[in-house]
Amino acid sequence: MASNEANPPEGEIPQASDPLIHSPVAQAASPNILVGIAAISVTAIVLVAVVVPVLLLTRDDSSSNTSSESNLQDGLIRINYSEVPSWTPSSIPSLAPSARPSSSSPPSLVPSMSPSANQTNDTLPSDDVFIDDDDSSVLVDDFFGFGDALVPDEIRTTPMDPYVKADCDFYDKLQPHVIAQCQCEGAISILAEDILQLYQQLKTYLLPQLYLTPHRVTSCHPQNQALVWLSSGDTRRGGDLVQRFLLATAYIAMNGTDWEYQNLWLSDANECVWLGLFCNDRYQVESLALERNNAMGTIPTELQLMRGLQTLSITGSGMTGEIPADLFRLPNLKVLCLSSNQLTGSIRTEIGLATNLEVLKVDSNWLYGSLVSEMGLLTKLRLLSVGFNTFVGFIPGELVQCTKLTSLTLENNRFSGTFPTTIGHLTSLVELFMADNLMTGSLPTEVGLMTSLSEIRLTNIGMHGRLPTEIGLLTDLWRADLGGQILTGTIVTELGELSKLAYFTLKQNDITGTLPTELGRLTSMARLDLREMYLSGTIPSEIGAMTSLEDLILDFNDIISTIPSEICNLRCSCNSSLQNFIVDCPTRQGRGVGNYTPGGIDALLSAEGNCFSFCRKGN
Repeated sequence: MASNEANPPEGEIPQASDPLIHSPVAQAASPNILVGIAAISVTAIVLVAVVVPVLLLTRDDSSSNTSSESNLQDGLIRINYSEVPSWTPSSIPSLAPSARPSSSSPPSLVPSMSPSANQTNDTLPSDDVFIDDDDSSVLVDDFFGFGDALVPDEIRTTPMDPYVKADCDFYDKLQPHVIAQCQCEGAISILAEDILQLYQQLKTYLLPQLYLTPHRVTSCHPQNQALVWLSSGDTRRGGDLVQRFLLATAYIAMNGTDWEYQNLWLSDANECVWLGLFCNDRYQVESLALERNNAMGTIPTELQLMRGLQTLSITGSGMTGEIPADLFRLPNLKVLCLSSNQLTGSIRTEIGLATNLEVLKVDSNWLYGSLVSEMGLLTKLRLLSVGFNTFVGFIPGELVQCTKLTSLTLENNRFSGTFPTTIGHLTSLVELFMADNLMTGSLPTEVGLMTSLSEIRLTNIGMHGRLPTEIGLLTDLWRADLGGQILTGTIVTELGELSKLAYFTLKQNDITGTLPTELGRLTSMARLDLREMYLSGTIPSEIGAMTSLEDLILDFNDIISTIPSEICNLRCSCNSSLQNFIVDCPTRQGRGVGNYTPGGIDALLSAEGNCFSFCRKGN
C-alpha cells in the first residue's frame, strides 16, 4: 500500500522534493529515470560550455530591448568592442625568407571549428607551424601554396552580401559586406559565427607569416578587412590563399570600390582573371596593371610580398606617398610604371637592388631629390622616364653603364651641370628627352656617336656654344628640338645629311648667317621652325625641293628676300603640302619677305608673289 502511494501516476515527472528520488531502493528500481536525469545533466553542461561563450558577443540592436536569445539572428554576431582583446602571436614562428612549409605536414584546421570553453573571442590555440628547413628547392614566392594546406577546399562559411555603395541598412542582410561595414560604421561589428571562427584560424596561422602585429577583429585596416573577406563564403577556393589575401588587401587599400573598372575583383573567381592581373602557368600573379583606374592611397606593402611579380603598373591615378624601397627588392621585377600620380619623396638607393629592372617610369609626379648613382647598376634597363618632377643636381655619370637604354626622359626637372660627354656611350639610345632643365655648357661632339638616335629634345636647358657638326652623323634622326638655348654660330650644312629628319626646331637661339642650300635635301621635312634668331640673306630656292614640308616658320629674323617661285609652288599646287608659311611682313623700307603693297595685312596677302600664309610686323 505504501509503495502504491509512493509511485506517481503514469506520465507524471517526480518533483525534486519527492523522497522517491533520493531513495536508494527507488533509484535501483527506476533505471529509466536515472538515464533521463543523466541526459539532462549532460545537455546542461554542453549548453553552458557552448552557448555562454557565444553570448559574450552580444548583438546590440538599438531598435528593441531583446533578451540574450534574440541577440543571435541567423548566426550573426554583434561584436562588443570592449570584450574583444587585442591579439599578438606567442609561439607561432615566422617563415624565414628561405623557409617553406612542408606540404606533407601542414598546420591542420581546428577539427571542431569552434572555440573551446577557455578561449577568448579573438584567439585560437597557438600550435607551432611545421617548417621544413631542408627544402633546397625554394621558390622566390616563399608563401605561395601555403594557404592551400591551411584551409581544405571543403570548408564553407556564410557568404558576404554583395557590396552596394552607400547602403548602410544591415538588418535586412544575411552577412553585411565587410567593406560596407567599415565605410558606414568605421568598424567591423557584425560577423557570422562560422566566419569569425575561420578568421581566428587564419589569423593564428597565416598572419604571423606575413606581419609582425595582426589587427583586432573589429579593425578596418585593409589587412583585417581582407582577412575577414577571405574567411567568408567560398572565397578561398578560387586560387592561392596567400595571394588572394595580398591582392584583396591591396584592392581595399587602393580605394577599390571606387575604381572605374573592377571586373571580378573580390569575387570567388580565380584571381588570375581579375581585371589587370596576369598569371604564369603556375597561377602566380606576374603582372598587375591598373591604368587610369582611379586607384588612390599609398602603394600597399602587400605588393612587396608578391615575390613572383614582374610588372607593376599603376598610372594615371591618385597614388600618394613615397615609392616603397622594398619594391626594388622584388627579385623578378622587370617593369615598374607609376607615372601620372601624386607620389612624393625621392628614389632610394635600394633601386640598385632591382638588377632585373628593364622599364622604370615615374614621370609626372611630385618626386624630388637627386638621381642616385646606384641607378648605374641597372644594366638591363631599356627605358628610364623621370620627367615632369622636381629632381635636382647633376645627371649621374653612372647612367652610361646602362648601355641597353633605348629611351631616356629627364625633361621638366631642375637638373644642373654640364651635358655629360660620356653620354656618347649610350649607343643604343633611340630617344633622348632633356628639355626644360637648368643645365649649362655646350652640346658635346660625342653626341655624334649615338647613331641610333631617332628623337632628341633639348629645348630650354641653357646650352650655349656652337651646334656641333657631328650632328650630321645621326642619320636615323627623325626629330630634333634644340630651341630656347644660347647657341651661336651658323646653321651647319651637315644637317643636309639627315635624310630622315621630319621635324627640326632651332628657334630662339643666337644663330646668325644665312639659310644653307643643303636644307633642300631634307625631302622628309614636315616642320622647319627657325624663328626668332638673327638669320639674314635670302630664302634659297632649294627649299622648294622639300616636297613634304607643311610648316615653314621664318619670322623674327633679318631675312630680306622675295619669295622663290619654287616655294610658292608648294603653296599653290593642287597637291600642295605647305600649309603654314610664316615670315616677316615686307615694309616700305624694303625689309622683310615678299613684295610690299600698302593697305595692311590683307593687301600684303593678296599681292602678287606673296604666297606666305601669314606675316608678322615689327621686325
